[in-house]
Amino acid sequence: RTTRPDITLAVSELSRFVTCYGQQHVKAANWLALYLKGTANIGITYHGNLPDHLRNKLISFSDADWAGDTATRKSRSGYTLQLNLGPIEWYSKGQTITSTSSCMSETIAAVEAAKAIVSTRLLLFELGYKQPGSSRLYVDNEATVLNANGTNQSKRSKHFQIRTELLRVYTDLGRLHVFKVHTNLNISDLHTKALMGVKFTEMRDIMMGTKADLNIMHYS
Repeated sequence: RTTRPDITLAVSELSRFVTCYGQQHVKAANWLALYLKGTANIGITYHGNLPDHLRNKLISFSDADWAGDTATRKSRSGYTLQLNLGPIEWYSKGQTITSTSSCMSETIAAVEAAKAIVSTRLLLFELGYKQPGSSRLYVDNEATVLNANGTNQSKRSKHFQIRTELLRVYTDLGRLHVFKVHTNLNISDLHTKALMGVKFTEMRDIMMGTKADLNIMHYS
């Protein structure tokens, strides 16, 4: 129980102020420590008794918080790679460029997830867990889904066409397929924005595998 992907966003944000922290950062760090103390029994859970469409299958979610940084108006990317309903890789990092649309920020996040998916598929193959067909990547932005799976580039997305084309290449090669998921069901929200109360608890439990929700992992 020493790995806690549910605090990835908090740790990432606090790490920005290691050398220039103030009282508010100390207070936030104390709250994080109290949260960990109160949830010391929570850890990543993997499930063995699963239907065929989920057993040893890589399923991923990506998300972006468009212009979430109020100081720079840059976005944050996040993704979660799951195997047997438990996370095996996760990511939360501020984007280095300023996205001019939600589609752009979501595409940047999806590309980071896609690169992780491709490398993880290769690792799983070497370990004897070949991934038949394409791996599912769920995003909550319709334009990103259309650009990744379509044949025509939207005129509004030409300025980040290279990233869109990379998603298409991976799709055409059969490495992944991008699907739309409702924002309220995108577990990578945990890595891009501060969720509160019941929503945080629900997304945390599903993301960490402590709640085996078979439906949320198999949208089409």
